[in-house]
Amino acid sequence: MNGLVAGMFEVKHGGSPEKAAIWELSEEANLKLGEKTQLIPLAPETAGGFSQDKYSSAHFQPFLALDCEADERPRQRDREEDITVHRNVSPEDLTTMIKTGKMNVPSTAFALMGLHWLEKNDFI
Repeated sequence: MNGLVAGMFEVKHGGSPEKAAIWELSEEANLKLGEKTQLIPLAPETAGGFSQDKYSSAHFQPFLALDCEADERPRQRDREEDITVHRNVSPEDLTTMIKTGKMNVPSTAFALMGLHWLEKNDFI
């Protein structure tokens, strides 16, 4: 099963959605923000993010990170994380993963939002 970079944060420990996105980029994808990187909130109008489901208190706040750089000193992954990073996935390949059920549900929703943003802003 494939998924996008994702993580959690706790406000009480000084976390924020933006910090979590940056940490998870490093930990899960070995990427960091560069001088020209844009961290774009995909749903700024959703205060508090999207609820995971009606039974959970977990919420998602999706971001699109453009022009990241390789992180030579990435954050250490959690022991239970078994991650294979796929680089240079085209919009067509991403769409195929979604249509063939090879991407988890939250990642599917946010991948579609990211593709929409890229199309709307003439990146693809």
